[in-house]
Amino acid sequence: MKKLSEGNSFIEIFDQHSSIMLLIEPGSGKILGSNKAASDFYGYTKEEFLQLKVFDLNTLSEEGVKNLMVEVSTSQESYFVFQHKLKNGEKRDVEVNTSEINLSSGKAFFSIIKDITKIKKLRDQIKHEKELYQNIMESASDGIHILDRAGNVIHCSYSFANLLGYTREEALKLNVKDWDETIPVEQMVPVIASVIENPKTFETIHKKKDGSVFHAQINAKGIQLAGENFLYASTRDITEQKKLEKDLKNALKAKSVFLANMSHEIRTPMNAIIGLTNMVLETELSDSQFEHLKNIQISTESLLGVINDILDYSKVEAGKLTIENKAFRLKDLIDNLTHIFKFGIEKSGLTFNIYIDPTIPEYILGDSLRIMQVLTNLLSNASKFTPRGSIDLDVAVLEKLGPQTKISFSVKDTGIGIDKEIQKQLFKPFEQGDSSTTRKYGGTGLGLMLSKQLIEAMGGEIKLKSDVDKGSTFEFICTFTTASAEQLSHNDHIQKQKTYQEEFTRRYKALLVEDNQLNIIVTKNLLDKFNFDTDVVMNGEKALNAFHQKDYDIIFLDLHMPKMDGFQCCQEIRKINQEIPIIALSAAVMPDDIKKAKESGMNDHIGKPIRKSNFLKTVKKYLS
Repeated sequence: MKKLSEGNSFIEIFDQHSSIMLLIEPGSGKILGSNKAASDFYGYTKEEFLQLKVFDLNTLSEEGVKNLMVEVSTSQESYFVFQHKLKNGEKRDVEVNTSEINLSSGKAFFSIIKDITKIKKLRDQIKHEKELYQNIMESASDGIHILDRAGNVIHCSYSFANLLGYTREEALKLNVKDWDETIPVEQMVPVIASVIENPKTFETIHKKKDGSVFHAQINAKGIQLAGENFLYASTRDITEQKKLEKDLKNALKAKSVFLANMSHEIRTPMNAIIGLTNMVLETELSDSQFEHLKNIQISTESLLGVINDILDYSKVEAGKLTIENKAFRLKDLIDNLTHIFKFGIEKSGLTFNIYIDPTIPEYILGDSLRIMQVLTNLLSNASKFTPRGSIDLDVAVLEKLGPQTKISFSVKDTGIGIDKEIQKQLFKPFEQGDSSTTRKYGGTGLGLMLSKQLIEAMGGEIKLKSDVDKGSTFEFICTFTTASAEQLSHNDHIQKQKTYQEEFTRRYKALLVEDNQLNIIVTKNLLDKFNFDTDVVMNGEKALNAFHQKDYDIIFLDLHMPKMDGFQCCQEIRKINQEIPIIALSAAVMPDDIKKAKESGMNDHIGKPIRKSNFLKTVKKYLS
């Protein structure tokens, strides 16, 4: 032991040193001396310290402190962490380095004390956060892992190891190439570096220890640990989700196929019913016969409306609802609506009022068919639910800003009105006022939902104001662009509008390919009215034979026929002749059917039931 005496410089150094220092009598624990730093820290004067024992400062029991003093005597130097009490009662965490020294008066414990309260608090906080992080890592259902830039696992949760079928110890020895084979080995390092720089969420395939695979969704980003960049990632098994998505996709596909087939099967006989009814209506009839046939016509049109609603709803569900942006004359559209509804509304004893704002641009860009569809639905509902009074159709300009015009379309009636609670349900699919209304007035409950979807697809909004027994007002607002001269010059409908109203300039030779006898009668009758010289065959093979034997000006082709369908027939014709117009006449009217028809080489598509006006307009595009 180093011998020191009070007479040398030790006492001076001891007293003035910035560290907290105490001299303690080994046996009794009595404090023999203290320095200024000790007084500043504990709050006792030098004289007060001389009245204390070390046990008075320590929160540890006296017996515990004495045992440690024995340890110091044995080892001659020891390090401890205690909690000491200050004079004011406050407790502080301290580190104590104690060694035994010799003074002239005998042996003493020389203790250097350091206040570590803040450090310990910080250490405890770090420890707590580390434990919390560890708990999060271990309790997370997603597989959390950290990779170095070479793809080696430096840390992972048990859940990550479990996902891959390894123990955690095994997983900590893995490299990303052991479970992800979708990235070539030579690209692994640059890919990891890229993700560290740019966080990424992606899907991939992971391989388990047993060789089986699962779909995984990865959320990855870069983190810094001790100044180095690492990749932090969480892995989620989405195999079940992928299976559900596949099942849903298959179910939607099956539903689309079912709807397409049902639509085709219903439209085929409906084409005959509507066509034959129209043919008979053009003959001499008694009043009662005419009335009965008109009722048949109205009923079939109503049924066709139901089918169209269902098909449009399926398009909305599939996200395939498309909106056109072509030039049209809004006044013509309103005139057509007036022509359709005026007779029926006024026949019911109602007044039909129409107002068109004279400041509306003559031609605007938009989807005239969809606007017609929405207004038809609103006017049909108003006609159904208005037993007396009037129906008003107002079209007004709300705002003009350069080429943009905001237009309001409103249909107001004095009908039965709609309860406030029921109004909340009206724009949902298959919802109507109530079950009694459904039974009394009919309908699918799809019309308003489809109207809302169509209006929103056009960038507009629809509003409803209604009071029971007072009537309803449906208003939708859309913004349109005024059509430029250049846009008008490129619009077939505008350019050929007058032409469609004229007769064909000569007698054209047509080939009609149709396998349904009743539809042959209807279509042949229509072609005869337009002075066509028409040959009829009932399948694709016979159509090819006829095509080789005679020069035709146009071919009308059903899509679904025995032996050779319309698609294959068209492809065979196109191998020989690229010029002849080929138009599909089909009850297959789904977007995929129309797309497939055009891809096979057909110029256009006319859906069944065939509308005389649409037929004439379409054919005129190719025969002029």
